[in-house]
Amino acid sequence: MVEDWSERGRDELWLARVILTTVLIDERTDYEVRSKLYDWSRNPRGKPGLGGLLVSICATELAVGHPKQALIRLRWLCDHRSPTAQSARAAIAELCEDNRTLEQFLAVLTDRDRFDSELCRSIVTPRRLTGIPGRPSPLAVRRLAIKVVETWRLALDRLSPTDWSTAVQPWLEQHALAAANDSQAEASALLAAMLELCGSQVDLLAQLYTTNRAWLASGELAGWRRSAAAGVENAIRDALAVKPALSLSLEGESR
Repeated sequence: MVEDWSERGRDELWLARVILTTVLIDERTDYEVRSKLYDWSRNPRGKPGLGGLLVSICATELAVGHPKQALIRLRWLCDHRSPTAQSARAAIAELCEDNRTLEQFLAVLTDRDRFDSELCRSIVTPRRLTGIPGRPSPLAVRRLAIKVVETWRLALDRLSPTDWSTAVQPWLEQHALAAANDSQAEASALLAAMLELCGSQVDLLAQLYTTNRAWLASGELAGWRRSAAAGVENAIRDALAVKPALSLSLEGESR
């Protein structure tokens, strides 16, 4: 009935939502309904009317009592055709404005054999990692910061140098904006996270060095951009202090 009504008209879609909501909040039927929501979400060939209904139910009623289950179903709905996939991504992004939900999402994202690098980069953006009044930056919570770095390492893994640089440039931009706005703690956290993304891999530190220079050259040469880029470059050089061979090669590039 719900599947049929969700594809008819606005009135029938409203009735389908009322039915689903009613049985979802009833403790006698909620388990079966949550299982059915999961089954529907796993079908990437689902129809758009039902898909939109599932996104709405998962992002509201289900997310209130079972946030992780809601994220799991929305994660599967991202594999559907648009507009369902687009709506699911938007719903995840909105739910992840809460740091606790973001932490749950990172667990959901890394709990599948097929890791979705693009979904990670679209939800866990450097801008999202900044703090706002009433919500600290995820990077200020060490446990969460570690999970963010681990997940982003997976997102960057196996990217070509060009794609790697494209993915990392928003980090450089956000770091520069934080520094320009005198948010030094935030800027330091973003810079530390970038270095942790590279870990002890010399090739990735060199790639970050090259990306930083490309980012600076790609925009206006304002003082705040030059200052931020210099800070990143100095941090990379400090990290490479025990790597004299590469340090010499970077010195050559700067001449």
